[in-house]
Amino acid sequence: MLKKSVLLLQIFRMINKDNPIHDLGTPFFLFHEPVLKNELQVLATTCEQYWDNYSIGYSVKTNSLPPLLNYFRNSGITAEVVSEDEYDLALRVGFDPQRIICNGPVKERSWIFRLLRLKSKLNIDSKRELLYVSEYARINEEVIEVGVRVNLDLESVFPGESDYGISGSRFGFSAENGEFADAVEVLRKNPNIRLSGLHFHFNTNTRSVQLYKYIAEKFNEIAFRHNLTDLKYLDIGGGFFGGIANKPGWSDYLRAISSGLRSTRFNPSNLTLILEPGVSLIAGSFSYFTKVVDVKKTAKQTFVVLNGSRIHIDPLMHK
Repeated sequence: MLKKSVLLLQIFRMINKDNPIHDLGTPFFLFHEPVLKNELQVLATTCEQYWDNYSIGYSVKTNSLPPLLNYFRNSGITAEVVSEDEYDLALRVGFDPQRIICNGPVKERSWIFRLLRLKSKLNIDSKRELLYVSEYARINEEVIEVGVRVNLDLESVFPGESDYGISGSRFGFSAENGEFADAVEVLRKNPNIRLSGLHFHFNTNTRSVQLYKYIAEKFNEIAFRHNLTDLKYLDIGGGFFGGIANKPGWSDYLRAISSGLRSTRFNPSNLTLILEPGVSLIAGSFSYFTKVVDVKKTAKQTFVVLNGSRIHIDPLMHK
């Protein structure tokens, strides 16, 4: 964290020297490329250490600024999207269709067919998507590969940890009540469909390292229980801390994941680990600049008035 702070200070001084801040119209965001480059390097080095067969898929919904997406594309990062609009944007920026991961619970038939035709990575999230994929398989002879999103009852194992509360997550097929097993059977009825990956992604309150170890262990358990011998990847999603002092870092997460994942069946030689970081990857790379336009003193306190807005940094007023 100290290194990052020093780097930001150096950038700030450089900007003051070459482009005086007071000459720039506020408010604005400033992208610090060296910070992101360093974060990507740390993540890649850590992945190489703990699971060297990996892929990083940037969550486009986190910040879909085209120059940023292009930066990730040039850095060899995959795009992770949850809508057809995001998919079209990724293609327009220049991502190869096969380097786009497609998640989300609402995918129309036409988009499913398009994803399968262009060989993008599709993680099925709903029953109607199963029907669309099966329909495509019946009218096309080529072998198609898909993933399935798994729903786990995290609240029963980690009380108070899940961001979804006692109601549970709406995403994916339940591993506890048989819906995941039913989804697997639907796909197996089509001889040219291969279930090649499982997708897990959970929003949690603490971003616990132990949660990721648990997911890796459940991946092993589910693969063994359903005899999923053709699995090529585990997409473990996002929800990490990143570059925050006194919080878990990439090494903590990757160590836990690799510890829970290694078995006689799966290892880096036959399984790709997919990470989908968003905020954890880029938050430290942006600074928000605004200007003080007035200071007011009342009987209660002093108010500093800015020409920026809270909605620029917290649009949903969550914090």
